[in-house]
Amino acid sequence: MGEKNKKTLMIIHLILLALLALANIVSLIILVITGAELLVTDYLILFANFFALSCGIFYLANGYSKNAAIFYKAFIFLTMISDAFYVITMAINTNYDFGAIIIGFVISFLLVLTFVKNLGKEMTWLVFGAIIIANLVYGIVFERNIYALPIVIVDVIAKLVMNATLGLAIFGKYKDKEERGTE
Repeated sequence: MGEKNKKTLMIIHLILLALLALANIVSLIILVITGAELLVTDYLILFANFFALSCGIFYLANGYSKNAAIFYKAFIFLTMISDAFYVITMAINTNYDFGAIIIGFVISFLLVLTFVKNLGKEMTWLVFGAIIIANLVYGIVFERNIYALPIVIVDVIAKLVMNATLGLAIFGKYKDKEERGTE
């Protein structure tokens, strides 16, 4: 990948991260202003997402370098924390159903990406693919807010965009390793 392509990828990644971070801030402001009756975990999800995205931006700003790997790990870990709060919210608001188990798998896969050392490029992409599939299955099959279909659609799209930023971070990680000759 040429330097121009890498810069284009980084710009796209930065735009996605910034838009998602902004969406989290705007959502939080709207919820506070409207006095929405939400659980503490709903707010914690927004905070975890915001901090995850901030870590993603720091990782990107450092050119996906090995020196910034802590931001890569923090991005993935905080995404996992957000999903854990999501499962808690689901358990409180609904019958703890199969959808929570699907998100539990996502949490497990994110833990693998966070804590397993030297997972390898192919296995990392397989785990990432499992995350995408699990989130798609959950979003399409188990999201139940039938009274607010636009919210469901936005939630599913936001989750997929968040996954896309994770995919770009993985791509950047292995591109940096390739450039350093340590792949």
